Amino acid sequence: MECNCLAEPCNNVDGICPLGGCKEGWHGDSCSKRCGKGKFGRNCIDSCDGCISNSCDAIDGLCYNTTGCEPGYYFEEYCNNTCDDCFFGTNCSRKCNCLQGPCNWFTGMCPPGGCEKGWQGESCDKGCGEGKFGQNCNDSCDGCISNSCDAIDGLCYNTTGCEPGYYFEEYCNNICDDYYFGNNCTKQCHCLEKPCNNDDGICSPEGCKEGWHGKSCDQACDDWYFGNNCAWKCYCLTGPCNLLTGKCPPGGCQKGWHGVACEVSTVTAENKPLMSTHLGLFIGGFLLGILMATTACFLARKRRKLTKKQGKETVTENHRGI
Repeated sequence: MECNCLAEPCNNVDGICPLGGCKEGWHGDSCSKRCGKGKFGRNCIDSCDGCISNSCDAIDGLCYNTTGCEPGYYFEEYCNNTCDDCFFGTNCSRKCNCLQGPCNWFTGMCPPGGCEKGWQGESCDKGCGEGKFGQNCNDSCDGCISNSCDAIDGLCYNTTGCEPGYYFEEYCNNICDDYYFGNNCTKQCHCLEKPCNNDDGICSPEGCKEGWHGKSCDQACDDWYFGNNCAWKCYCLTGPCNLLTGKCPPGGCQKGWHGVACEVSTVTAENKPLMSTHLGLFIGGFLLGILMATTACFLARKRRKLTKKQGKETVTENHRGI
């Protein structure tokens, strides 16, 4: 039986090696056992865990598979150097961006605390998607044009303006104040009860305040119109009325109109008593006609009865004379 002692031959009787141990690639009392899988060197005390499938030369630890290393090790002949901090995976080719410290060399798992700004995922190796930025990509840059911003600080790439509904500034992260809307919040709505939508300016169904009309209540009343939704028309003599109250300028109303806003038709007002008079005369005449007809019928019947009675009396007297 062959022994592979390092310094001196083994004992001829029991094969035990003297002090010094075994040559590279061997282990055991007689240094007659080859290194097991993943082990190499003197007495097989070194490991080649970095080699793919832990397969290496038992003497010098050279990896049999020279295409790469196991995750967590450099790509080299021996794969015996672990990844630098913040690198992991096969051949240490992936970088993690953990907030609280390096990731695991093998799995890439970050310690508790999440990711640095601009990164997300268990290994913090995935960049923020469109419209996202900040730590763990939890913040949104919806106000930037096309939702395009720097993944770390959220600075808009397009600095010409913001999406509708947001202030014009570097970050576009402040929405419009109430009753303002549109690009850079430059348009104002005049809704009656509730603020308009910050993006498109559409008002609620209640409509507009006095002096305004349109879907966004941002169009002033045309001349001669006033009130909520510009629904009323005035007929002032010397110029248009006030858009809010409808009050006419000095000079009064056009012919046929009266009122503070010259919105009441005088013609209609004068016709009302005239129509009432006509209606009264008609009803009175109708009733009088009925009364006269009834009286005439009554008198005619009475006359017929009287004529019949006189005829009977004449016949009776004639009989008596005979």
